[in-house]
Amino acid sequence: MAIGLLADTAHAAYCAGRPEIAIVKMRDALSALPGIDPAHCHRVVRHGLLWLYREITGTKAGGQEEVIYSPGCASNTEPLEAIREHPVVALDVAFYLLADADEALAAPTGFYRDFRD
Repeated sequence: MAIGLLADTAHAAYCAGRPEIAIVKMRDALSALPGIDPAHCHRVVRHGLLWLYREITGTKAGGQEEVIYSPGCASNTEPLEAIREHPVVALDVAFYLLADADEALAAPTGFYRDFRD
């Protein structure tokens, strides 16, 4: 649940007008995923990433026309059916999407440079 809460924090930060904090929190959530079994948490965090990517870049990713992310979505133990059916992007791809989103910010955090290096 702690990893899901990081993704929820990223959502809240973006909605509060702090996209740079959203990038950092999503990076932290993605970085924590390899330490747990691939299951529900992997799916909801990557779903949150697709939402954040679309919000920042205006570009869809992951084959979904619309990615809905409601408050508390990633820490909810009973996700929406749409999330359970959503394809899970590879973790490497998720980091590339996050780097692209960071690069699209007016004031990037620099994550994209560190990641690409």
